[in-house]
Amino acid sequence: METKNLISEVFNQPTAPFKELHVLKKLEEILRKQKIPYFIDPSGNIVAGVSSKKTLWKKPYFVFIAHTDHPGFHIVKSEKKNIYKALWYGGAPFKQMKGKRVRVYNAKNTKSRTGTILNIDASIYKRTGMDMAIKIPGAPVEIGSFGSFFSPACQFSGNKVITRCADDLAGCVMALGALIDIKKQKLPVIAIFTRAEEVGFVGCIGLLKSKVLNSKYARVISLEASKALPGAEIHKGPVVRLGDASTIFNARMNRFVTLSAQNLTKKDNSFKYQRRIMDGGSCEATAFDLYGFKTMGISVPLVNYHNQGKKGPAPEIISVLDVENGRKLLVEIAKTHKTFENATRAAYDRLEAQFNALKGNLRAL
Repeated sequence: METKNLISEVFNQPTAPFKELHVLKKLEEILRKQKIPYFIDPSGNIVAGVSSKKTLWKKPYFVFIAHTDHPGFHIVKSEKKNIYKALWYGGAPFKQMKGKRVRVYNAKNTKSRTGTILNIDASIYKRTGMDMAIKIPGAPVEIGSFGSFFSPACQFSGNKVITRCADDLAGCVMALGALIDIKKQKLPVIAIFTRAEEVGFVGCIGLLKSKVLNSKYARVISLEASKALPGAEIHKGPVVRLGDASTIFNARMNRFVTLSAQNLTKKDNSFKYQRRIMDGGSCEATAFDLYGFKTMGISVPLVNYHNQGKKGPAPEIISVLDVENGRKLLVEIAKTHKTFENATRAAYDRLEAQFNALKGNLRAL
């Protein structure tokens, strides 16, 4: 499947923390059509590329990880006619949300209702949910329904994708696209699609606690759509992410991914990439690092991160080309996996040669 088609299929699914059902179903549907094996872990995360965890404890493998949720709200109580109490999960432009329209969904389908935010208590940020009130005209809304800002699901304008949720459906598309491209080559690569990242890596921590992965063998690359920054700009390629707001990533992983990107530029004139610390937010690589895994990150630059526009809630914007090049980079990493151990060897050998050539001068003192 072409990257643009994958974007269209996946981005049209609504999502919020703990309410990722539509995205997960769509990912499963595509995996089945592409005949890519997968299983569901105890936390509801999708582990794709293998049919069980048994094979993941025997040899080194790469893990492409992306999350399926995005900041949004849950309807928790009916207060009075057409007025509902809700909890907002994840970051958002809280000071500019009053009076803004939202879309409301349920678990049965992707049809939406329209509501208006009456107020939100943003005095203290709470990962457990920010209290808010929403007016939703018409028939009663089911408790447990969820929603997000009133933004387009997925619109294309040239190479731009204008959407309610690029973070992190873009990462899902990159990982899924890479699996499709390498599915007949039996490479030691899996992709994991996690839940509830926006409220503290909850699905990711559930995955780690389930012992699905082996820190001795797993080499983890966190995929994200991350806030555009100077040196990490839209349309200029995916970013080899040296760290996030919380963590500097693994040096050997960094070396290998950077060399993979450099080599790809020599083989593919259309490929380009960027490289910097993306400290506009934290990603699941931080969680994996704390749990003892070798980690790295790749992200696509994102305009209006967490729907935070200059004048309030706004669609997120990414580049189709950045996602496509991110997919290419993951395929290159998969194909050259055997060179991982040698990625730092050349630099080590160079330092050794320099030392041996010059160590005699140390006696000069």
